[in-house]
Amino acid sequence: MRVFAGSVVVVLGLTIAGCSTGSSSNPPTPPTPPPPNLIVTAPKDGTTVLGEPVTISVSASNISDPSQLAILLDGADITSRFSAPDLNGVRSVQVQQPDINYGKNQVQIRYENTRATSTFTLNTASAPVTLTASGVGTGAELAILQTRVLANNADGSHATDWGIQVAGNFIQSPVPIDQNGKPCSQCYGFQIVMLNRQDLSVVSNNAYEVANPAEIGGLPHSSLRWKLQEKDPATV
Repeated sequence: MRVFAGSVVVVLGLTIAGCSTGSSSNPPTPPTPPPPNLIVTAPKDGTTVLGEPVTISVSASNISDPSQLAILLDGADITSRFSAPDLNGVRSVQVQQPDINYGKNQVQIRYENTRATSTFTLNTASAPVTLTASGVGTGAELAILQTRVLANNADGSHATDWGIQVAGNFIQSPVPIDQNGKPCSQCYGFQIVMLNRQDLSVVSNNAYEVANPAEIGGLPHSSLRWKLQEKDPATV
């Protein structure tokens, strides 16, 4: 009986040892990775930028696949234009017109389902005033524009005696062009000037002849035609 009882104890001991070995074979659950951290570091949300070019900087950390990162400026993808991340993980690019708008702009950085945005305003009109070659100050919020300005020492008998004055800068009218594309030195016309809205420098300056009664059929004839048509349209 003693030998038999000892054998039972040994068998039970082997059984218990086998069970404890099997319970320790499952690996521990890995920790959850941190979520992506996206930041538009410049320009800060709600700020106003006073000049160009504008530096846009973003920071992206905890991303496993950088190829899935997208950076948009006013809806346009500009990811490929950013520099490689620096030691702090910041990517940067400089932009100016026409990539950026005067007024409101938005930068958005995306990675999978994570988003970060910054809305800022470009307002170069509030920048410090500097004089350009045209004599017009940049950065002025208002500029006085006056039409039909008579040139100095002119009597007003020619179209070129007149012009437009913008912030103290006189823009003289050129010789008008007639309907055949020829200069018309003995006629009057209207002047069309296009200005750069940043420094008010002249982009284009043209003048065109104003049609006279002879060129449109003659005033008396036209008046007669109108009177006849008013009485009986079928007779004209």
